[in-house]
Amino acid sequence: MKNFLILLFIILANLTVAQRIGKFAEESKLTAFPPYAWGVNLMFGEGGFGLGTFYNWNISTNSTITAKFSISETTDEKEVKYIDYWGNVYVSGKKNRAFLIPLSINFKYRLFTNELTDT
Repeated sequence: MKNFLILLFIILANLTVAQRIGKFAEESKLTAFPPYAWGVNLMFGEGGFGLGTFYNWNISTNSTITAKFSISETTDEKEVKYIDYWGNVYVSGKKNRAFLIPLSINFKYRLFTNELTDT
């Protein structure tokens, strides 16, 4: 037991010394974000999959406009897939495929910008 305590003390003493080695990291400069951003979305859901895109435009430090557009397929909730013993798939209540094509335009105004930060 005495050897274990001595070994534990040596390990802990080395760890505390290791924490004092090194220099402090320099503070990073504030970076300015670009006034716009865009991206692509890949969506998965019960009805199928879809693709979309978005575009953000910062009007000022307090306000942003966002446009979103996507295309995805959907099914009727009454459609149920049945798989028989041999692996054949049957869909009861089958209807033609329908596509969802939503377009949304959002305006966001940030209150308390000096008190709260975006991360």
